[in-house]
Formats: sequence, C-alpha cells, structure tokens
Amino acid sequence: MADFMVSGLTSGIDYGSLIDQLIQIERQRKLQPLQEKKTQEQSKLNAYSTLTSKLSTMKSAADTLRKASTFAVKKAEVSDSTVLSASASSTAIPGNYTISEITQLAQAHKITNVDAKSLPDKDTTIVLSAGQTFQFTVNGTTTTITASSDLTLEGLVSEINNANGGVTATIINDGNATNPYRLVLTSNTTGASGAITIDLDESVLDLDNSSGTGGITTLQAAQDAVFKVDGLSITKSSNTVSDVIEGVTFTLKKVDATGSYTITVSNDIDTIKSNIRSLIDAYNDVVNYISGQSSYDQETHTGGPLFNESTTESILRRLRSIITSAISGLSEDTKVLAQVGVKTNRDGTLTLDESVLSNKLSTDFSDVENLFIYNSNTGIEGVADKLYDELDEFLKYGTGVVEIRKKGIQKIIDKYDADIRDVERQIEDYEQQLKIKFGTLEALLTTLNTQSRMISAKLQGQ
Repeated sequence: MADFMVSGLTSGIDYGSLIDQLIQIERQRKLQPLQEKKTQEQSKLNAYSTLTSKLSTMKSAADTLRKASTFAVKKAEVSDSTVLSASASSTAIPGNYTISEITQLAQAHKITNVDAKSLPDKDTTIVLSAGQTFQFTVNGTTTTITASSDLTLEGLVSEINNANGGVTATIINDGNATNPYRLVLTSNTTGASGAITIDLDESVLDLDNSSGTGGITTLQAAQDAVFKVDGLSITKSSNTVSDVIEGVTFTLKKVDATGSYTITVSNDIDTIKSNIRSLIDAYNDVVNYISGQSSYDQETHTGGPLFNESTTESILRRLRSIITSAISGLSEDTKVLAQVGVKTNRDGTLTLDESVLSNKLSTDFSDVENLFIYNSNTGIEGVADKLYDELDEFLKYGTGVVEIRKKGIQKIIDKYDADIRDVERQIEDYEQQLKIKFGTLEALLTTLNTQSRMISAKLQGQ
C-alpha cells in the first residue's frame, strides 16, 4: 500500500488503493522493461562466467598435454608382486630387467639385555643413577646420555629416544614371572652399517658387559640386502633400491636364492590416454555448453543467454580450426587428430577411438607425442600447445575476448541499474504528485460540500 495521507471521507474514494494501482501501472510501463533487460544481461554475464570456468578447465588439460614430460611417464610391472614391487620415473629406459638370487634382505639391528639383567618393573626400579652414563654408536655417530637424575627403565627409554641418536628404544614384557621387563634398542637404519655398538653402560642393565655377567642378546642382526640385477651382484643397505637401474625404484620383499624375476619398464600409455581423454572431455564440455546456451525457442521466440553472441561463435570457430587442422612438419600419417582416433562429430564434439589411439601409441609413440606437444628441438607447436595458447588469449585478464565481453555486459548492467534508479525516483515523484492532486481534489470537494450545506440551510430557514 502507498503511504497515503489524504482521506476519502468526503468523496468516498479509496485514494490509497487508486494510487497503488496507478503506481503499479507506471512500474509495469517504465520500470519492468528495464528490469527484464537487466535480468537478460545478468543471465548472459553469468553464462560467460560459467564459460570462463569451462575454458579454464580446458586450458589446464591442454597445458598438461602440451608438455614433453607428460609423454615421458613410465610404468614398471613385476613378474611376481610377492617377491618385489617397482615403480618407474620419466628417466627410466623401457626394457626388461632381471632380479635374481635374493639371498638376503636388509634388516635393522635389534638388541636387548641378557636374561640375567631383565627387571621386575619398568617405572620404580632405578636403572641409571644421577651422574651415570649410557653411550652408544650408530653409523659412526656416538650418543652420550648422562643422567641428571635417577632414571627408571621408562626414564632411560625416554632419554634415549629424545637424544635422536639413530636408535629407537622400547620396553618389552617377555612374560617372565619375576623379571619380565627388557630394554630393546632398534637401529633406525637398515643394513650392516646401521649396527648398534654399546660403548659404555653404567646402568644395571650392563649392556657393555663391564661386570662380566651382562652383555646383549641379538634379536635381529644388522645386515644388507644381497641380490643380483641382470647377473651383477649387488649389496644394498636398504630393501628399497633406487640407484641401480636408472629411473627405477624397486623393493625386495622376501628371500629367494634360486628364483629369477622380471621388472618390465614401458611407456605409461594408460596415463597418456587419460590425459588425452581429459582434453577431449573439456573441449566437448565447452562445445556443449555454448550450444545449449545459444539455443533458440521457435515457440516463445526467445534465445538462450548466449544466443547470437559473436564472441562465443568466434571462440568455437577458432578452437575447431585448431582441432581439425594439420600440423605442418609432422609425419604424414600422424599430423591431424583424426589419424590418432580423435573424430569430429556432426554437432562439433569429439569422439575418441581408443583402439586406434592405443595402436598409434604402441607403434608411433614419438609421432603421437609430437602431434600434441611443443617440440623445443624443432619449434613445432602441436595441437595441445596451440589450444593452450589460444585459450590463454581468450582468458587473458584485461585483453582476452571473454574478459572484454564480460566487461561490456557489466557496463550495460550498470547502465540499466542507473536507469532503474532514475525511474524509481520518477515514480516516487509521480506518487507524491498524485497525493497532492487527490488531496487538493478532496479538499475542494469538502469545501463544495460545506458550501452546499450552508446554502441548503439558508434556503430551509426562509
């Protein structure tokens, strides 16, 4: 309801309702068309924002596929995964490598106190008195612990672990009825070089056997992995080996002194195909989106937000040109996408023939690579590189066609906002004018009504 200040007591007219109706008509006549046009432009701007996101996704996919490193990915397969596992980096050379005669696995040195030095408890008996020393060496590094106060077994374990000397200390309960608690020291380094040497032990555990009744019990010997690669004898301190076969990391899992196992390194075609599919999917997403947003309804005679937009038409035209054009300087049988199984459909989308692509990657790998990447040696730009450059131009801040179009639409929206504000003010003025006019009319009617009553009274008094 309008903020109405004029009563209709004299005329009997509902001025508030009348003014509301007149204002509504004015809004429909002047304001509604502007709001509808603004809504159309806002829908268009929103469509371009969504398109920007889809083009960015495509640019990212093209960026991945335009790099030689993407085609350098390798995979490693093993003949028996219970014996070893393997992975390959881009520097690995495709081929077969034989791992045999695994006579020994690398393991960490693990020791404990002898039975006679086990303890009845872990948290009350003092094992290292204040001022006494416990010293050990691992990998040529000596660690000295001098107790600042009396230490129980738990306290000694804490001091050893906090010293970060390459050893992990734990407490084991061996189930002995009277003295079940043992100190266990495990080297943090596998291999023979990680052996633990007790240099000095003034604790009651007597691991250095200074009393003649102590010493250590070896729970696990410090040893290297021993095996052969292509017949060559290898010794390593770790079961995970990355410096024997170029670009290949493999892990030995169990001892097998007589078996022979194969690591097969090859181009990771599945990953490469996945990257190509990602670019195709992103391209199709752009095509389908522009097509859907550019439709025209013959019944309602209305178009989608991107209908008749020259910018999007230009984008599709430029992308399709790259997709369908041959790359000059490449092999005659691998210079267009169609030759590697990428076909263009009638609606402009792409379909990938997996079997054709797989065959080309198996037989003409470098040709397929050059069809997509930028080759720094020849200077030839492949499809993915060309798409990346084009998409970068589309999206470039300030100068890209998409950004320019979005700014242009925003200016139109801003102009409609200003026009709407002006019309709102005009309608407010119009409403005030109506109030004044109807107020004046009501006052006039009231005066005339009063005069009429006065005249009538005089006539009746004669």
